[in-house]
Amino acid sequence: MRFLFTFLMGPAHPPSPTADQKCFAEMMAFVDELKAGGQFVFDSQVMPSSPRVRIPSTHPEVAISDGQQDSAVGGSFVIEVDCHAAAVRLAERYPHLQPGAVEVRQLNETQQIAWE
Repeated sequence: MRFLFTFLMGPAHPPSPTADQKCFAEMMAFVDELKAGGQFVFDSQVMPSSPRVRIPSTHPEVAISDGQQDSAVGGSFVIEVDCHAAAVRLAERYPHLQPGAVEVRQLNETQQIAWE
């Protein structure tokens, strides 16, 4: 089963350069551990200079209500593990929890698009 980890950064509390370097080093060690265990599939970091644009829903009943509207995506990982609980256990150890939050979502691995 594949899971997407999305790293959310709170713009009100950006990490200091020292904390950012420490977190980056810890993240690289974590990635190496995932690769060694065969769990790492793909990662991507959002470019810091990339402008953030949120396109709101055109449906009047759709609104962000989870309290995350002030968070920005900092990057993402795709991992492969046996179950949701294993993905959550890995996410709980992820160094990104120091400056932000991690959202864990299972990916649809079928060849067919879910809404077809």
